[in-house]
Amino acid sequence: MNNPLQPVELPNAGRVVVKGKRPKTARRNNDEARLDNMQYVLPCPLADSLFLAGFGAVFRELEGVSEVHVGICSDDSPVVYYRLSRRIVKPPTL
Repeated sequence: MNNPLQPVELPNAGRVVVKGKRPKTARRNNDEARLDNMQYVLPCPLADSLFLAGFGAVFRELEGVSEVHVGICSDDSPVVYYRLSRRIVKPPTL
């Protein structure tokens, strides 16, 4: 059986992202990152220093991807996920 998750090395950003599909991803209006249900997660230990320039490098290497989830983890807590967009995105209307 194929592993649905794939590591993707980003040498210029000095990071690795995990690429995979969510089984039942709901498509929202103008949500380019989910058109093919593909998701990208950037794992980051809590001790890492995170900078906007570093996120920019990740987006430059993931050409055409408009959204990346950052998974921040520490040794004694669950993973906290933040969704980052390539550009400013208007919140969905409730």
